[in-house]
This record gives sequence, C-alpha cells and structure tokens, in this order.
Amino acid sequence: MKAMKTFWAACALLAGSVGLCYGQAVNATLLGTVTDSSGASVANAKVTVTETTTGVNHSGQTNDSGNFTFPNLPPGSYSVAVEQTGFKKETRRDIALLVDTTTRVDIQLTPGSITESIEVTGAPPLLQTDTAPARKSTRPWSWTRRSSVRIAISKAC
Repeated sequence: MKAMKTFWAACALLAGSVGLCYGQAVNATLLGTVTDSSGASVANAKVTVTETTTGVNHSGQTNDSGNFTFPNLPPGSYSVAVEQTGFKKETRRDIALLVDTTTRVDIQLTPGSITESIEVTGAPPLLQTDTAPARKSTRPWSWTRRSSVRIAISKAC
C-alpha cells in the first residue's frame, strides 16, 4: 500500500511539474511586403529565401496583399530574391535572422524585364517593427512593496 501511495505521489508531482517546462524557441521568422514603384502590392510574386552559409532555399509566393511569411527558419544569414513578370528581379543580401525574432524585409520592385536585376548589399540593419523585445530595467534599484514597508517602519521608529 505504501508503494502505491509513493507511486501516485510521484505521478502527481510529475504531472504538476510539466507546466513548468516551457519550450524555448530556436527559430526565426522572415516576413515582408512586395510593392511596385507606385506603392501598390504585387500579388503572386515568387519569393526565394536562401540561407547563405548552407545554400538551402525556401520558396513561396506573395498573397493578394503582397505579403510573404517564412516561419521557422534556423538562425543565420539570408538573402531574399523576388521576381515577377514585368519587373526587374530584386535581391536583398546580408539579412541576419536571430533566435526567436521576426525580421521584416519589405521589397519594392521596379518595372523592367526579369533578366535585369537589382541587388542590394551592405544594407543598414533592419528594424524589427513587428515585435517589441522585453527590455531590462536600467535602474540600479528596484522598488517593491516590501521595501516601502521597511522604509515606513524605520521612519516610524
């Protein structure tokens, strides 16, 4: 009987601790919008994301709003190439994807033939406007309820 109680206690402890084991995100998301020179969205444009260190390609198309999303990409350096009939091929290089981040790369296509291409290299760091990372406090102190009680008690004495 004692062994059975111990077994059920261990099962209850294990089941209760499962919620404490949160998974950690190890991948990143790359997203963006493709527009033409007038600012109108470009639907069904072919988007190719290439991890520059391994050469692995991920292909997709923009939706009706000109948006594309590539979730679950391993962290690393990437390039994004967009092509559509009637426009020059546009390529962005040196896009750094970090663990558990969403990086936006908006691309504007210019009219022309696909055989013509525009390549952007050495672009400035991209802003991450889709999410706001948690920021640690820059204050050397923290104010808690316990601190205020101590201060009130010490001033009363």
